[in-house]
Amino acid sequence: MMTWRRVLVQAAAVAMLLGLAGCISSKNDQYAVPVTGVVVTNPGVNQNSHVFGLSETLPGGTQAQLTATVSPANATNPSVFWASSNPSCYTVDQTGLVKWVQDGTARITATTVDGGFMDYCDINATDNSSCPFVFVGDGNGGFNYLTDLQGPIIGMPAGNIMCGKAGLYTYDQVVLDGLQADPLGNYQVKIREVQAEITYLDEAKLLAVDVPDGYTIASSSAEQTYGNGYVNPPVLYTLQAPKPVLSALDQDGNDVTAQLAACDGVPAPSQGVAPPSYTLDFGSFDATHAKLVICGWPVFSPAITSSQFVLPSVDVQDGSGNWVQAKTFGLPAGDEKTMVIDLSNLFPSTDRHVRLNLGSRAWVRWAVDSVQLDDSAPVTALVGPEVPAAPALLSHPGSATVVPATLAARGSVLDNYLPVDPGMLGQGWLTRLGDVTALVSARDDEFVIMGSGDEILLSFSPGTQPPAGYQRFLVLKVMQYYKAFYDDIGVDPLPFSAMTAYPYPATEQYPDDAAHQAYLAAFNTRLMQ
Repeated sequence: MMTWRRVLVQAAAVAMLLGLAGCISSKNDQYAVPVTGVVVTNPGVNQNSHVFGLSETLPGGTQAQLTATVSPANATNPSVFWASSNPSCYTVDQTGLVKWVQDGTARITATTVDGGFMDYCDINATDNSSCPFVFVGDGNGGFNYLTDLQGPIIGMPAGNIMCGKAGLYTYDQVVLDGLQADPLGNYQVKIREVQAEITYLDEAKLLAVDVPDGYTIASSSAEQTYGNGYVNPPVLYTLQAPKPVLSALDQDGNDVTAQLAACDGVPAPSQGVAPPSYTLDFGSFDATHAKLVICGWPVFSPAITSSQFVLPSVDVQDGSGNWVQAKTFGLPAGDEKTMVIDLSNLFPSTDRHVRLNLGSRAWVRWAVDSVQLDDSAPVTALVGPEVPAAPALLSHPGSATVVPATLAARGSVLDNYLPVDPGMLGQGWLTRLGDVTALVSARDDEFVIMGSGDEILLSFSPGTQPPAGYQRFLVLKVMQYYKAFYDDIGVDPLPFSAMTAYPYPATEQYPDDAAHQAYLAAFNTRLMQ
């Protein structure tokens, strides 16, 4: 991401910093028309860049031409010196041409020879969009980051694997680990939009799921399959003391047992050219209800290249000791998720070894934090009624500190509040601030439309307690879309549940009945530009 800030730097300090004391004048009165300032802009970039206002992602292997405009236009000496703070990731020549070397961050500066005025551009070559973030209340007024809501993404550039998948989109279920009730018995959840994107939140409800003591739950929403061309209906799995892996070897024969033994934020190595795979030994288990329980996260980077698209898959061994594919599956849906891959009755022999293949696709590789095996039979979960938020309050408190995930460490988001970079904003009408309870009570295409810096605070009151011998898990059911700022930074056209693609064809349109027209007029009155 590139962002610009204007800074006046004293000539002597700049000269010392750049080692150009002999080149930078500390007095500009030697020129007939002295320089009074400089502004860095990007009038033309590679077509693969993602441009939004004053911010831009610089994809791997590409370049961006920056321009330094010196004021006044008739300055006697308009020369500038270009520099990169991190040439191992980005280089810049003296024409302002920035070239990607590898992922990372850098500050590109342009400093005037006359006067020592400077402008700069910060670059971070990672995917410019993520998705909204979920924070759970700790019961004492504080909030802790849990995960994100990756799933129904719209606005992707032509040719992207997610294009044309809008007709598949469905709701997500997020198991709210760590959510605690406040002294009045209410639960609070925050959804924060702090990325360069627009969120369209349609529905948000709470489910109370009670299971027998000793069991936990996981949601199939953790597995994202839209890019595979299909979607599995959301399902809640019950798990009972999954077995840790006894032995794990990667594709090169390296022992990665310790890294895959627990979901602890220390994933198995997945660098290198070849798609990673892990051969796993869990000892003996009942294959009738076998399920892999995988904790991991994807990393999206333009530096990750692949000449072919290969789905992640699980192999098992037949009676002759040959590996055969048992099934393919999707990716972890955003930040760290616990996926359940059902292998019930898919073992053709008594051999219980499993090979996990992570697959291959451009821009994406995923880190596996742990792999466990659960062979417990499903038990009946007591699922309560869907509880609507009461109330749901929209505010604009600001951005947050986001630490992107890598192949070596999970990402994180602080629950702090920072000024919003204007380059993170799109264009169009957002939902007005205040009470938006009515907009998240049902899936009806009447959205809470959120821009960068917005958050929605959801309060829930389940009102009951689990029966004796059961423990309760709380699940957020949410239906939303988020638009990544690639080719389109506008709120419109609005998505809707019956669309088959986005942008949708001329034969489709957002509902224009009286109810939706009234919604647009009453709620979407906050202009973002």
